[in-house]
Amino acid sequence: MSISKSSLALNNLRALVIIVVIAFHSTLAYLGSLGPSAFPFDISPYQWRAFPMVDSHRWFGFDIFCAWQDVYLMALMFFLSALFARPSCRETLIATK
Repeated sequence: MSISKSSLALNNLRALVIIVVIAFHSTLAYLGSLGPSAFPFDISPYQWRAFPMVDSHRWFGFDIFCAWQDVYLMALMFFLSALFARPSCRETLIATK
């Protein structure tokens, strides 16, 4: 079975998005815009859920990287999930009949 060029390109785009998401989440502890220490776990409004770890070694470049990713990354993931959900739902419907 051969894969079409468009399908191969979408699969490569999906792999790239996965790598970017991993890079995005691995840099969150090093953002320069965070407070001087980690948020407490037992005091409301429980801000530790967004940034559970904060490192003392920080770099402002990670702030720029994360801000740039915030602009488009979620929309791109929704777009890709919509592209891959329709064929998956069609296969599920055929399998259940």
